[in-house]
Amino acid sequence: MKKSLLLLWAISPLFSKQISVDKYLSPYTGADLFISSIETQMEVEDSLKEWASLDEETWLSQGAGGCYRLLSSCAWWAPIGILSGLGQHEIFGHGYRVREFRKYGYNLIGFDLKMDQKISSIAAITAYTRNGDENPFLDNLIASGGTEASTVITQRLRELYFEKGHMDGRLHSLYLFGASDLVHYIENFNKIEDKETATAEGNDIGNYLNTVNKLNPQNPVTISQLCKMSMVYLLDPYLWGSFVSFWSYVVLGKEYPTPVFQWSAVRFAPACSMNLTPFGPELIVEQYISFKTTPFKTYFRHTPYNKRGIYGAGYKNLFLKSYENFHLGCMFDAWYAPKLGNIANPDLEFDQKSPMRPGAQILVTLRSDYAAFNTINLGCDVGVKTQGFLLGSPVEKGFLGRVVLELEF
Repeated sequence: MKKSLLLLWAISPLFSKQISVDKYLSPYTGADLFISSIETQMEVEDSLKEWASLDEETWLSQGAGGCYRLLSSCAWWAPIGILSGLGQHEIFGHGYRVREFRKYGYNLIGFDLKMDQKISSIAAITAYTRNGDENPFLDNLIASGGTEASTVITQRLRELYFEKGHMDGRLHSLYLFGASDLVHYIENFNKIEDKETATAEGNDIGNYLNTVNKLNPQNPVTISQLCKMSMVYLLDPYLWGSFVSFWSYVVLGKEYPTPVFQWSAVRFAPACSMNLTPFGPELIVEQYISFKTTPFKTYFRHTPYNKRGIYGAGYKNLFLKSYENFHLGCMFDAWYAPKLGNIANPDLEFDQKSPMRPGAQILVTLRSDYAAFNTINLGCDVGVKTQGFLLGSPVEKGFLGRVVLELEF
């Protein structure tokens, strides 16, 4: 019980200035909560530093400041980043998919922390039950749900860095956790000699490979393919910028400019990441762009090891049109992938003859700069989605909605 409370402490709304809520508490809800929680703590620390700052800095005060920043990074910001990453992976990752599939007989029991002696590191566990026989499709999404949530929080941080134009070293641990979470799982599973036992004990990658190859018997996925594809995370400029921002914070106490290409009033930054899908691993290539002060994002995704997999693209702009204190925007995703049909069917398979089907999701967004009661900003996302797999979204078709609450301190 104490371990579960420790895990939940990291996402306490008492430390967060932004809270969003949707139907199943998706990875986007978790990302908003964790990131804004750490940002709030950063603001508190900055206020205390400003209050305690000296009128004139000396080499002694600068050295003491550097020692403080290094110690606080090791003793506070790194643990908070790791705990937040674990919470995102379990509660808003595996837990999200279990909550989504509750009507199919999946029931969430809870979350716990433990020390994994094999890797000499702290680990988190999502416990759930399943009524009836195994369902490779649903089990696959639950197995990959944790790293899916890590991909979402990493994308959220990139959006934040690009919009603000700088990277704060105190967020380094959270970004590193999210960006390397899937790589870490793949590498650890690749090193295990008895992979069958590890899979039976609940290893995420073992369960993913077991289920994805039942779904795609003609296009089997191997651990070697996952290892090769996972290296794309090294092409992420934000990853390297995050390392530099950490030392910039520790040594100089300054933020690091977000790595971008800039031509006049146009800013551009690319990024690559990997995600696991029921059709095989997918490559996501993102483009962050801004004209003057309006940032937006586009992306393309594809499953390179399966021609019968996903081809997709998307666009996100929260500032399409502004009316005084209100901003109207949209998020649009489209894809072309094998038709799912009845996802409760335990014999569901995707082969070379599976029919392909287009799909889409569109959300209209509203954000406000006007603070009701001088402290609360409200926002919402409303839209619709067809059936199909999309990062951080329900699989089935239907209406979507999210409420965003932001506190101004």
